[in-house]
Amino acid sequence: VVLGEAPVKAAVPRSRWWLAAAAAVLLVAGGLGGYLAGVDGIGQEDPAEDRLAEQAIAAHVIYAAEKRHAVEVPASDKDHLQTWLSNRVGLKLVAPDLTANGFQLVGGRLLPAGESKAAMLLYEDGNGQRISLFVTTESTENAKGTYAATQDGPEAVYWLDKGYGCAVVGSLPRERLNEVARNAYTQLVNGLAS
Repeated sequence: VVLGEAPVKAAVPRSRWWLAAAAAVLLVAGGLGGYLAGVDGIGQEDPAEDRLAEQAIAAHVIYAAEKRHAVEVPASDKDHLQTWLSNRVGLKLVAPDLTANGFQLVGGRLLPAGESKAAMLLYEDGNGQRISLFVTTESTENAKGTYAATQDGPEAVYWLDKGYGCAVVGSLPRERLNEVARNAYTQLVNGLAS
């Protein structure tokens, strides 16, 4: 050693455990941040068809159970019902004739649907079983399917097409509900085209 120079120490291999610990901390922090961002976004990416079906089922559960106040305008005033709901919703609405499926029109009402409005038409069969038809304007998205909010509750057969969304809701066997929905869909599309 030269006088005045610091002694040179031999390099001592250091343990790299701190690098592994730092990587683990970063991984946990990133995972936690991603989880919290995901939790914060729950419900924000609600597909239009699920939203439509959920609104239709909620309306059905509330109003189909009503005996005296299920509708605002009765079927006896069908022309006024169709004109009023068409003007309020912004679509040419024709109340489908579902007598071939065993259902008679009870009447209808205007409902909120997110930032828009919806028409609900209520039908009843000879046994008092009720179904409803929920119609609103929608985006240009096209979709169709079935949706049930709960296992033992009513089910919705829905579609989004030609600028509107529609759901037929009831507690019927799925095949029968699908048959009613096909009949209603055909008449609604024909009504929009006329």
